[in-house]
Amino acid sequence: MRIGKPKRPYFDHWLKRSRKQLAISGKLMQVAVQLSQQSGEDVDFWQRQLRDLLDGRMDPSLDLLTRVDAVLTGSAQPSKLENGDEQAELF
Repeated sequence: MRIGKPKRPYFDHWLKRSRKQLAISGKLMQVAVQLSQQSGEDVDFWQRQLRDLLDGRMDPSLDLLTRVDAVLTGSAQPSKLENGDEQAELF
């Protein structure tokens, strides 16, 4: 019988992809800032959470994975128009 990590192909794929994205200089800080703004926790908390997640010291919840993914893909930011209005002019 083999003892070790459980098979988690989807999480392992997510982790590999996210490590590449967060390896870009400043990206981890950017994601931590956005998560901090969403949750009210401080930026240092989110930096520690993200590092623990990427280093395998933490098993994340599906909610956390979804939130990090949303920030990485840019869908967590509300879209703003060029003139700063939140609604487009109809005419």
